[in-house]
Amino acid sequence: MLNLNGRQGNSQFSQLSYESRKKLNLLKISLLLGVVFIGFSVYYLQLLPTQYHELMSYFLIMCTSCNLIPIPTLPFVLYISHDYAVWMIVLFGAIGASISSIVEYYVIDFLMKFDRFAKLKQNGKYRKYASYFDKFSFRSIMLASLIPLPLDVIRVLAITRRYSKWKYLLATFLGRIPRIFMLTFVGSQLAYSKTIAIILLAAILIFELTRRVIKMYQRFPVTERGI
Repeated sequence: MLNLNGRQGNSQFSQLSYESRKKLNLLKISLLLGVVFIGFSVYYLQLLPTQYHELMSYFLIMCTSCNLIPIPTLPFVLYISHDYAVWMIVLFGAIGASISSIVEYYVIDFLMKFDRFAKLKQNGKYRKYASYFDKFSFRSIMLASLIPLPLDVIRVLAITRRYSKWKYLLATFLGRIPRIFMLTFVGSQLAYSKTIAIILLAAILIFELTRRVIKMYQRFPVTERGI
């Protein structure tokens, strides 16, 4: 996050004060608890027919997944690809992704109030990318939403350049539509899409957990590793 190399990471959060990190973590927890509360409320109050519970869970996951809470969405799209009409999966997925993008917009906008984050604008790469973004703003955001690659720099530029929130939402929505459609179509053609989705999700979680453990291990001084 807030990385001009287009990679996701939380190393920049260490630059915040303890109180600021505490507030940011509280925001993450509140968002997750809010989503869980909505899910359980819909389930126990039977606000939706049982056959739509998976679709609701998928929608809430899409609403939550962003750089702040990087939940892999591909496995969930594959998992429900056989269960609902393509247009429903695409529509609810695109709307959910748009909601998560606007949450991300406000969070990064909040972070830019801190001096160490605000200095990002003085970075040479930032100025170079900013000049490009100003010329192709809408198309750049659509491209970042369409391609399943970590193009965080485009989202950061949109927010730090004070790009219109409504245009940001629209570009994200339009970019997500063909992306989710393609994933849903591929999933619907696979005989074991649910099994593949579960294996894929497990592989992603194991990889991410391993990466984080290695990263934490590397932070310890050599003497503390028992070497």
